[in-house]
Amino acid sequence: MSKIRIAIVDDHAVVRQGLAAAFESIADISVTSTGAHGEEAITLCESSDAPDVLVMDISMPVMSGIDACREIRKRQLPVRILILTQFGDVGHQSQVVHAGADGMMLKTSSIVELADSIRRVHFGERVLPAVAESITIPASGLDILTPREIDVLRLMSCDGLTAKEIADRLHISASTVEAHRKNMMVKFRVSSSLALVRIAVEAGLCRPDFPLA
Repeated sequence: MSKIRIAIVDDHAVVRQGLAAAFESIADISVTSTGAHGEEAITLCESSDAPDVLVMDISMPVMSGIDACREIRKRQLPVRILILTQFGDVGHQSQVVHAGADGMMLKTSSIVELADSIRRVHFGERVLPAVAESITIPASGLDILTPREIDVLRLMSCDGLTAKEIADRLHISASTVEAHRKNMMVKFRVSSSLALVRIAVEAGLCRPDFPLA
């Protein structure tokens, strides 16, 4: 079986070198290149030796991982992207999803967990950090939501907008946005915005081909 070829892009040399050394013990994954910022990530993905999976940090000089991800998707380069970051909050998850990344892992993950996520992303799965509660999407999917709630969920989860930004976009008050968010949490029986983001992603709401009401 051929190895999964990965590129590691992080502005900290110790992270790049440490991950490269750690992956030497993983039989089916090979680190073929490294970079220090987003522009180098794009160059690596455009090269004749492009990786199968790009493992990339978010916060980097010259060009961030989010901006690099958007540009890679804009250029339609055939590479899977796994964001590796210390930021696990709902805002960063929303940015990662909206930028077109295939997955996101925290830097607190073990090398075994990271390797598993690389495999899953390589074979077409979407990977996001686990939340502290189980999430079950009803058989009806998003049909339990009103059209306005779907608008709010999309802007919150896929575009990463704040309540005020959503309110301005939809010409409603921020308190109304918050009311919609709370109603959705009740309907899905979850207790966090992060859980709503995961539901939106897993239900396909952030896909470009998702049907609009």
